Amino acid sequence: MNFEQSAKILKECLEKRLPEIIKIGEDIYRNPEPGFQEHNTAALAANKLESLGLIVNHDPD
Repeated sequence: MNFEQSAKILKECLEKRLPEIIKIGEDIYRNPEPGFQEHNTAALAANKLESLGLIVNHDPD
């Protein structure tokens, strides 16, 4: 697979998930957290990654 093919696939995936990506961004924007205390944001990201089948390490250290 060359660069153009990869870029096309990535663009299609992003366009398909654009409403979901926007919703996540809006949720983070509406619920700000202090720096280095982004617990809700971290949980949101972890849950999303796990829903995509990825393994997430929840250990903060």
